[in-house]
Amino acid sequence: MGNARQIGGGIHQLEVHHVERWLLKLPFGHLGEQLLQQGYSVDFVSDDLLRKLTVDKQGQLKSGSATYRVLLIPRATYIPEATLELIGKLAQQGVRVVFADQLPRQAPGFFQHQDRSAKVQQQGRMLRQLRTVWISSDVTKTLDSLGVRSEQMATVGLSFIRKRKADTTLFFVTNLGNRFQKGWVALSASGKATRYDALTNQYQSLAQRTLQAAKNEVFLQIEPGQSCFISVVNSNVPATKSVEPIQTEETIAQLTGPWQLQFSKGKPALSTTHTLPALASWTTLSDSASYFSGKAHYVTTFDVPGTTDITRPYTLDLGDVREVADVTLNGQPLGTAWCIPFQLTIPPGRLRHGTNRLEIDVTNLSANYMRLYDRQNPGWKKFYDINIVDIRYQPFDASKWDVMPSGLLGPVRIRKRF
Repeated sequence: MGNARQIGGGIHQLEVHHVERWLLKLPFGHLGEQLLQQGYSVDFVSDDLLRKLTVDKQGQLKSGSATYRVLLIPRATYIPEATLELIGKLAQQGVRVVFADQLPRQAPGFFQHQDRSAKVQQQGRMLRQLRTVWISSDVTKTLDSLGVRSEQMATVGLSFIRKRKADTTLFFVTNLGNRFQKGWVALSASGKATRYDALTNQYQSLAQRTLQAAKNEVFLQIEPGQSCFISVVNSNVPATKSVEPIQTEETIAQLTGPWQLQFSKGKPALSTTHTLPALASWTTLSDSASYFSGKAHYVTTFDVPGTTDITRPYTLDLGDVREVADVTLNGQPLGTAWCIPFQLTIPPGRLRHGTNRLEIDVTNLSANYMRLYDRQNPGWKKFYDINIVDIRYQPFDASKWDVMPSGLLGPVRIRKRF
């Protein structure tokens, strides 16, 4: 945080936050984002770690149990001569080294700059003669030619971490955007694929097929905000026909209200009751409610037709919740929804034919009350040895914050899957 670099003729403080201003616009940032978006697993390395890496018989870099096929150097003009010398030694041991666009040409700093830059250029000429060194204008194409695996799931908007142990490849997959919901996804690992959902503690065998280039594909359904583990155990799995599994959904009940809302424990104290013809942020109910931080109790009833099969499980989709919902159905706890997507499983037999009663306790964040408290008691931020500041190290001021939506926003639906 105490360092600075010159950008566009000015001085920019290198801060922990806002890396898009001082890091991502550089070749290093561009290349890093490109690799992640195209599904490459990467780690970043320091000079100290470079010195500790070992090289196996296949010319792969080893760090503990981690294995790396390629050492990739982003486009750079300056590089310490000691760093380039270390890279050269690894290349001589068989490590595949790829320089993006060009070799560095100068040493950083003013001390003996010309002599040190001459050494950098001499090392560069030596590197050009090695068969394990590539200078690439198309890094993705070069990595592909060197057998570096990429995961197609990243190209459709999914994020992942991949680990391998013995004959099992384990993926942690999360959907941080809204580009993907379901479809066939190719994996770099072959074998029997099983999905595990940590929130529900459920395992599920995934439908698989093998298409062109012998790629193993699984059918994955993961909604925005969801995450799961996929384990692929190396085995002979017969290819299935290229037919998409039926994964349709049907809404059996749309809970439109009216809803009864009762404020309970929180600050400032509120005890009012409201009838909501439609769900909306409770901050719109009154001036006091716009500052309330705490819990509110929602109640509604809905009907389930006698033709509905209540012996099967269903999904309760709460829609948008700000921020945590504790749910009770017909007097029995159903669970806590605390992350996107705000969904809970309704076990078989919990629904009733006829009238059902749904109760939801929603707790919001403390930001709205902080707006009020900071206006009434600004001195709370002054401590004996430090004062509270914001992420830009300016005086903290919550009094001007915008109102944060709070409560159950919906829409609330009950769905079944086929």
